[in-house]
Amino acid sequence: MGQWGFRLVAFLLLLCHRQGAEACGTVGCCFQNPPYPDADSGSASGPRALSCYRLSSSAGYECSWEYEGPAAGVSHFLRCCLQSGRCCYFATGSATKLQFSDQDGISVLHNVTLWVESRAANRTEKSPNVTLNLYSSVKYDPPPGNIKMSKSSFAQMGGGRWPCMSSCPNWSFQKAALGLTLAWR
Repeated sequence: MGQWGFRLVAFLLLLCHRQGAEACGTVGCCFQNPPYPDADSGSASGPRALSCYRLSSSAGYECSWEYEGPAAGVSHFLRCCLQSGRCCYFATGSATKLQFSDQDGISVLHNVTLWVESRAANRTEKSPNVTLNLYSSVKYDPPPGNIKMSKSSFAQMGGGRWPCMSSCPNWSFQKAALGLTLAWR
């Protein structure tokens, strides 16, 4: 290839690297500064109630949040900082839910800090930070339909009391005509 060919290849690789550094693609978490100034407007409105977890029914992860404010022209950015201090973002547009995988650049086995920044009309509003281990934070799918159990089966499981009966808020216990029904709320 010769010396000139090597220089040409090195130059093209450098040129491609610089072009890729200017803008992030649509896949994965972008490890660059977001496309807006880093300032919080201090408003009481904006993104809140950020919740992130592993989906039990798939190999994916999901973050969702609520947004209080004008919906016209708003752009949301899910921000993530790894333990190493490197930070990235997902641009979600006007959507308040994002699904991603462990292949998108976010560590799922170590703690990460996540928050949402919402940008509208030259204002940036931030949600409170959430620090968690995504792999350990699981959202389970509800069981299909009602789970029915006879009175005798229920009594055999501890005399009618389950250890978590008072601390299992997702279950409601209903007495049916011929037995007990466990219903997912």
